[in-house]
Amino acid sequence: MGDEMKKSVTVIDSKTGARTSKLVTMTSTELAELTAPVTVDETNTERDRRINSGILFNGVLFNSDPRSIQNITGAGALAGLAVGAGAKAGDLLWMGGTTPFAWIAADNTAVPMDAPTMFAFSQAVFRHVADITFAARALKDMPTIPQDFRNAKYWP
Repeated sequence: MGDEMKKSVTVIDSKTGARTSKLVTMTSTELAELTAPVTVDETNTERDRRINSGILFNGVLFNSDPRSIQNITGAGALAGLAVGAGAKAGDLLWMGGTTPFAWIAADNTAVPMDAPTMFAFSQAVFRHVADITFAARALKDMPTIPQDFRNAKYWP
């Protein structure tokens, strides 16, 4: 047990927010893992997790995995062209045909969208990805990435 040492840690009560200090026993390996520098790869993993965790648009949660983002971007481009060609708010047949246009939400419900709404949705998804990407960039630009880099205070 010569490898063990005492380390003071701060414990935060999740319900009250009260902070207390506590001495814990840990090995030098555990201490090294606790204080090891955060890597760029860890930051990139957190960035990707946040991007892929979904996006709330008009009060509805939508998927935001890479395939969904690609599809939303493509439909948003078509919606922008349709708006440019005269598609109006409320026109759910802007894609042509007889089926009203809808996007499938994360809960598998169909959410009707006219062309201006689909275009705005694609812009919101772009902003979602860009904001998270630039937040990760800001962390990676720091001299040392903070140990609590997963904390919401660093992310949009």
